[in-house]
Amino acid sequence: MSYPQSFTRLVVTACWLSIALAQGRTTEAVEVSVREGFEPPPLRLNLPDLAHHTPAAVRSRLPSKLEGRAKLAPVAGERFLEEAFRRELGVELAKRQGREEAVFIAVEAGALTLDRLVAQLDDPRLARESEGTVTLRLPILVRHGATLVIDGERTPSVRLAEDAGALIANAGGLFVLGSEVIGWNDKSDGPARFVEKSRFRPYLASYIRSETYLVNSRFAHLGFSAPTAYGLSLSTQPERKHGEPTEDSPTGKLIGNVFEDLYYGFYSYEARDVAIVDNVYRDSIVYGIDPHDRSTRLIIAGNTTTGTKERHGIIGSRGVSNSHIWDNKSYANAGSGVMLDRNCYGNLVANNEVYGNNQGIAVYESSDNRIVGNLVVGNAKSAVRIRNSTDITVRENRLVGHGDYAIEVSARLLSDHDKRQARGDRYTQELTAKLYDNGFGANRGLMEADGLNELLIAGVAIESDPQQLAERFGVTIDPDSIDDYKLGGDLKPSRDEVRWGLKRGEGKNVIVIRPEPAGL
Repeated sequence: MSYPQSFTRLVVTACWLSIALAQGRTTEAVEVSVREGFEPPPLRLNLPDLAHHTPAAVRSRLPSKLEGRAKLAPVAGERFLEEAFRRELGVELAKRQGREEAVFIAVEAGALTLDRLVAQLDDPRLARESEGTVTLRLPILVRHGATLVIDGERTPSVRLAEDAGALIANAGGLFVLGSEVIGWNDKSDGPARFVEKSRFRPYLASYIRSETYLVNSRFAHLGFSAPTAYGLSLSTQPERKHGEPTEDSPTGKLIGNVFEDLYYGFYSYEARDVAIVDNVYRDSIVYGIDPHDRSTRLIIAGNTTTGTKERHGIIGSRGVSNSHIWDNKSYANAGSGVMLDRNCYGNLVANNEVYGNNQGIAVYESSDNRIVGNLVVGNAKSAVRIRNSTDITVRENRLVGHGDYAIEVSARLLSDHDKRQARGDRYTQELTAKLYDNGFGANRGLMEADGLNELLIAGVAIESDPQQLAERFGVTIDPDSIDDYKLGGDLKPSRDEVRWGLKRGEGKNVIVIRPEPAGL
């Protein structure tokens, strides 16, 4: 990584910390020694090729023959509609529809455009079109082997009627191209704005064996707190609950869209090979982008996540693996800009801009992940926080203007340990990390440690004039609060020795720090 001239290069080419974690033992002193000859390994990101993840590539997947059929079917017993109405399946929908028995629109076979579906139904009480806007007043289910196409050239806008319980469930193929899909409240003749989490709002959900392609479209005012009803979801859950095979996980491409006021901007459960590219997630309620349980091989690139009201801009949780999160902007979110949580592994978080959040980048109980080349600026707490995770690489990042230590690491027992163990979210109180060639400036401290096993620091650069970068991101720096060499936690008792090692001159020096347990 090349640093600007405003960086004063301080070569700290390796710093090993081994802190005892045995119960009842604390660290009070460290021995600092220096030896020469350390070179970080070559940096290889191996980013996926985005050439196959473009609007043109998606349009090439459209069925050549757009002919299909749809019909009304009873909701009772339909597993793909159970998730949102699992407690009052049919009863709630029947009330909304004004029927004794709730029904839905089933796309049975072939490929059908939405305007032709409306024409087939020929009943404005169920679905009506007016000046290019289609209002749906029933749920739609696309069955396996069928495809629904919503093309902005034919249908510029779709309103899903909240009052009537409208939604789109996809067990086959779904294309939304250059259109908009909006949750709509007929009573107020306006958007279905979020009121509280248990109140139904329309949503899109795709299930096992499904493919979902959303391109250059707008999705707004969707989702509430019920499984797979979060706004936009890709999930295998309904078939898992019925004990059926879980192969053929849902997949898809989301390219160049805008998502506004969704309960979750994106949620997945056991999805695979999903490309989330060049989208904007604005004012999500709980999460912006949230791949979950065992979702794998995801591409999350070029997106903007901002204004998330409750938690994080981008988060992978519970076994998300072998995925790439790069070139995104995540800012002004209530929680972290980017987080990996609960046994996520094999992931790369690279070249993102993460600023103005409560927390910058966090890795919790998730091992074998890399954080590389990110610009992390002006978050209220720390820039990078690592907890109960091993084999974490933090390399060539710039960490500037934070309200707490730039880097915080910890290995400790969590307050909800028993609940996590019971849910299968197991972890160990261990932490190992490698910190290579990172830049620091205008933080309240350099690093804090609350228990760890092994930490390697190779190369530190201190920003001599961080104000220019702070102004670029609208961050205010309090010069009286800055201490770029402040050390906390287990490092504090020996801070003078550690600082001496960090400030030691030029060359490829290896600074070895060996904490000694108290009483030895």
